[in-house]
Amino acid sequence: MRLRHLQRLDLSRNELTAISRRTFRGLSALKSLHLDGNQLKCIDEKALENLKSLEVLTLNNNNLTYLSLEPAAVARLHTLRLTDNPVVCDCRVARLASAVKSTGILGVGARCQAPATLRGALLTDLEAHELICSGPTTAMPGECSAEPRCPPPCRCTPEGTVDCREKLLSELPSTIPHRATEM
Repeated sequence: MRLRHLQRLDLSRNELTAISRRTFRGLSALKSLHLDGNQLKCIDEKALENLKSLEVLTLNNNNLTYLSLEPAAVARLHTLRLTDNPVVCDCRVARLASAVKSTGILGVGARCQAPATLRGALLTDLEAHELICSGPTTAMPGECSAEPRCPPPCRCTPEGTVDCREKLLSELPSTIPHRATEM
């Protein structure tokens, strides 16, 4: 069976921590994706971009504090489940909340864990003016990548070179990008 024809993918109850934009590349026929019970902290906002047939996405019982998905990806969904995630209800989830409300997606179930004034509220019950930010809101580059980052203080190139020369290293780097071909 070829993966590009795969319609249902259940990766529940694993130890996944991040979904990068390339994780589901080539799975254009996928209709149902289940990622419940993992340790997901981050999903790249473009991770679902090429999943043109996706209708069901379940992310229950993970560690997602916010979720920023492309509005077009959200509009294709019939069901999105986010129960039991420590969602921070601020400006970073405003776009998701708006998209969910406008499309009438079923089963979201996300309850706010922070800020304290919104704790326990359903994300879909909140108005845009309640979803405000008071501090930094941008994720660090590479934070949502399932691939290890270039080890500091080394330099990495897109061609796969990891350059650690003359960096006064006291030990070998603990992580090396998967695409590395030369070090």
